[in-house]
Amino acid sequence: MIVGCLAALGMMLAGCTKDNPLAPPDQAVSKTAGVSGQQIQMLKLPGTPSLGKIYTASSLITAKDGGKLVLDCKDRAGAGENFSVHIELRFEPGTITDDFVATLTMDSYYLMSTVDMQFGPHGSTFLKPAILSANVVGVDLTGFTKDAPPNLYYDDNGTWVPMQGEVKIDPKHLKLECKDGELPHFSRYCFGR
Repeated sequence: MIVGCLAALGMMLAGCTKDNPLAPPDQAVSKTAGVSGQQIQMLKLPGTPSLGKIYTASSLITAKDGGKLVLDCKDRAGAGENFSVHIELRFEPGTITDDFVATLTMDSYYLMSTVDMQFGPHGSTFLKPAILSANVVGVDLTGFTKDAPPNLYYDDNGTWVPMQGEVKIDPKHLKLECKDGELPHFSRYCFGR
């Protein structure tokens, strides 16, 4: 469910993506291996996609002082499968050009989120990346190892592009930790490969 929370967390940012941020991400492609059209294996949380929940957090972000978006969710997927997700997106002072209310949205199936601008001047931009950190417990890490963890990606108009950031996993305890992920603009982002 944590992966799902992060997946649904894909937030819709004004003008960044025109497609549904909660649409199945299997349709998205990646250029990470230099091959256009390669699909990403996204991390999932326990549960059924059709029974997914939407989790949302909003916060005022100012050009002068910056701000922080924090999303916490815990849930039980059934059959003893639990998850928890804690995501923080930090905007340092001077990160953005204009004040706005930012929203972070995630569903409870894929570990994908969307960062969206709810209110603010059209054309608001990042002067430097916002910093993402995440702690997830209960994520499906099938196919990933400590030596080959998932990557952090952002959606660049339907192409998943790798982001800067340190991602560590603990497959035995189904844990994922991300530090210093750099989100360059309002977008969906995910963990996968």
